[in-house]
Amino acid sequence: MLDHTLVRQNTIFGDGVVTGNLAVNGGSVTTTQVTASIFNTTTTTLNIGGAATAINIGASGGLITSLANVTISNTAPTLTLTDITASAKSLKLLVDANVASFYESAGAAGDILSLDLVNERVGIGTTSPVAKLDFGASMTNQPQILNLYSSGNVRMGFGQDNATASLRVFSPSGRFMAFGHIDSTDGSTWNEKMRLSSNGGLSLGNSYVTTDPGAGSMIISGNVGIGTTGPSQALTIGNGGIEIIRTSNPFILFDQGGTDVGQLRALDTTHLAVTNGAGGSSYLTVDTSSGNVIIGATAAGATAAKTLVLTNSATDPTTSADLAHLYAKDISAGNAALAIYAETAAIVAAGIASTHKIPIYYNGTVYYLMASDV
Repeated sequence: MLDHTLVRQNTIFGDGVVTGNLAVNGGSVTTTQVTASIFNTTTTTLNIGGAATAINIGASGGLITSLANVTISNTAPTLTLTDITASAKSLKLLVDANVASFYESAGAAGDILSLDLVNERVGIGTTSPVAKLDFGASMTNQPQILNLYSSGNVRMGFGQDNATASLRVFSPSGRFMAFGHIDSTDGSTWNEKMRLSSNGGLSLGNSYVTTDPGAGSMIISGNVGIGTTGPSQALTIGNGGIEIIRTSNPFILFDQGGTDVGQLRALDTTHLAVTNGAGGSSYLTVDTSSGNVIIGATAAGATAAKTLVLTNSATDPTTSADLAHLYAKDISAGNAALAIYAETAAIVAAGIASTHKIPIYYNGTVYYLMASDV
């Protein structure tokens, strides 16, 4: 049994037990054993250090294994993992003010990753995360902040477009972006509700979502409401109007079953017309500056205002069952006359034999207009 034994350099003992202090002055404690135990299993606290500023354990490239927990206690304790390879970076772990920060040893706390231990938040590039995952202000002008998939140059994720904090969501070229929900019944069935195609077309609704409308176009399977929450038609506008802006000749096209029926078309800044499907022939024109209504042409007389203008009829009517025709008749070159063609039966039924009398129904009474051949 050894009590308060002093071991000097190059002194070798066999087996022994030290019940007091063991001092080693100016030398080393060495062993040739492959596995050597310094303390037995009854030791509960081991203090190493004293005034030492550095403690080296093991050789370079060696392995240190702890079968128990390792605790580093200090004010703002730091753990540094140093790669001794030339020009290699080192990693530091700092715990301070309830935040654990990982950063490069030459950098600042939070440069890489921070864990808010009180609020259970993660910060990347910030030591003060305000959300469960917060990238902080260090992500300014980063086109790719998070890649959800990355294989070479094939990537999808989100980033920041510029320093004004605009959000960028991206997918690989040639791929669409889908939006929808997961069925809450089984937690796995995907229901797509909206799709942005690879060329910039947007489709919404169950029946249209997989159809590409083309670059810059949008299709919706359902009604659209503007200014209303209950659209009853394909387009319902509440508390507003429709404005169509075009450099020239804005129009509304009416299509029935794939056939262009006609257009409501602005011919210029003062004439609104009903035209054929191609927009080339004007059948009814309203002069919005004079109030003239023109049938078969686009302009009235120079001094006309608030008048109904009839152009020469190309073909005289031949039958008028239950109809009366009012039109312009070209009598001769440069001479147009007002023409009326009425149902002949109405004249006979009234007991008028002469076909030169035209019945006019006015406020419940039939009057006759006498006409004479010239």
